[in-house]
Amino acid sequence: MVNEAPGYFERLIAQPGATVVKGQPLAIFSNPELELQIVAAKASRAEMEARLLQAMRLETANLKPLRSMLDSVEKRIARLEADRAALTVRARQDGVWVAPSLEEGVGRWLAKGTSLGLILDPSAFDFVATVLQEDVERLFARNFRETEIRLHGQAEETALGLNVRKIPAEKRNLPSAALGWAGGGDVPISNQDPNGQRAAEPFFEVRADVAAPKEITLAHGRAGKIRFELEPEPLLPRAVRSLRQLLQKRYQI
Repeated sequence: MVNEAPGYFERLIAQPGATVVKGQPLAIFSNPELELQIVAAKASRAEMEARLLQAMRLETANLKPLRSMLDSVEKRIARLEADRAALTVRARQDGVWVAPSLEEGVGRWLAKGTSLGLILDPSAFDFVATVLQEDVERLFARNFRETEIRLHGQAEETALGLNVRKIPAEKRNLPSAALGWAGGGDVPISNQDPNGQRAAEPFFEVRADVAAPKEITLAHGRAGKIRFELEPEPLLPRAVRSLRQLLQKRYQI
């Protein structure tokens, strides 16, 4: 969830951890400058309407440009009103509202698009895996026979990964700090990132729906391993690919 309009964060309406429904207010922002812009735009509209009435009686040649100016002002008012409505952040779906540190930002100015929290669907979970560059060609170019997921703490139980999505875009920022070294994960992170979410090297992402037996406890942020059973591949193409990846990584060719 992000705020669709900039403003001062006034207060939380829905407490983190609460179950919310689509359209329910979550947080309130304020923007005094936006209010002044709306007042000014409405004053311009009143002026344009008065000039248009006068032109209809005396200067018919000015009707077209005045109507165009009035239309422009009306559109500006509509945009400003939409921004004012967006100062009330509402849930985009049903689920559990997760925003553990949002309350600390009360009174602060937050730019448009600032991450506020998440709304989780407790009935459906995604497993997000990172794939290093040297493995991406082998993984993305072939089909999976089966995908297994094992979560830390319950490694003896197996969940299935369904509807696997390969994201064909290089990334640097991890979807969760739990995947990096700082959070106990396997991905090396950049020394320049105090939050532990920027990877030291680019990676690719794979997502899968989790189909777990009732014995497995699913929770947001829980880490684990995903195993892809790939179709068999001849030894020679595998060796050629490995050599090419080694040259690319070491010599950047």
